[in-house]
Amino acid sequence: MLYIADFTFTTGTEEDGSVGHFTCLVEADNIEGAEQKLSSLVLAAHAKQDLFQPGTNVYLHDILEVEKLPESGIMAHYTEMDLSGETSANWPLPYPEDFDGSCYSAHGDEEDCGPDHDHEHDHEAEDIEPFIVIPEKA
Repeated sequence: MLYIADFTFTTGTEEDGSVGHFTCLVEADNIEGAEQKLSSLVLAAHAKQDLFQPGTNVYLHDILEVEKLPESGIMAHYTEMDLSGETSANWPLPYPEDFDGSCYSAHGDEEDCGPDHDHEHDHEAEDIEPFIVIPEKA
């Protein structure tokens, strides 16, 4: 199965830090295998491409499991921000009728994804544990 994962990351301090967003695609037999591959992929990006500073917190938000890609395709994720850059909406999109798969939220259970669920991604307010904290390079 294919798994599309939505991440954000924070680095630095409130005064001089930054926040970012990225999406990954992996193939695995199940959700646990997908999480392992996603972790390896993010750590490899740091090791080989200098994409993240050491100490960067990487947060996994949602994983979309695609058993069969619909002929019409899918829109995998939706993020809306106001003009100041504050996120006001962030979720996997509703799927076409012929979608065969599931959505897993890092903040809840399977199918706890989409516009009908509360997806505030304020890491400090929710006290969310990072999926990965980027280590120093060896």
